[in-house]
Amino acid sequence: LKLPPNSIKKLIVKYAGIEFKNTFIVASGPASASLDQIKSAEDFGAAGVSVKLTFSRLPFKGKLRTYSVPGQVMIMPIDRRLEEDEGLELVRKAREETSLVIFANMSDPGTDIDKWCDLAKKFEQAGAHLIETNFCCPNIGLASYQLRRGVKPEFMVGGSIGQIPDLAREITKALKKNVKIPV
Repeated sequence: LKLPPNSIKKLIVKYAGIEFKNTFIVASGPASASLDQIKSAEDFGAAGVSVKLTFSRLPFKGKLRTYSVPGQVMIMPIDRRLEEDEGLELVRKAREETSLVIFANMSDPGTDIDKWCDLAKKFEQAGAHLIETNFCCPNIGLASYQLRRGVKPEFMVGGSIGQIPDLAREITKALKKNVKIPV
């Protein structure tokens, strides 16, 4: 199903110096994990897409699982993340085959901020318009090693970096020094 050309009004928006044809951006997730899905986002009028989370090195192989307590909570803790080569190729192809603004959603599970920078540079070379740092999915290990301070056990998975503003600032600052595209 494609939308008629005039069905979406143009509201040109500038964000981080990048122009978007409207405010509709597909978030990083299962709906941005393949070129076909990204093309569908464009067909449905999206201005941009944040490519599925890519790790420089997968900390573990993800399998989609669901945990549910009816009437109280439903948790879908993980789905498959992209490996570095997959994410880079997806960005390259999305740039070649769509007119969307492409965000590279990325993370590194290691103990070295330089690996974040290396991955960001690769995404810039692949054609990403923006880098989206992922400080809320499994960033295993970096928080405790990098700042040499204790991290509560509940923060050793999930949003560990997002729970330490100094570390998030350090990573962002390093990325901004190493790439020319917005972070």
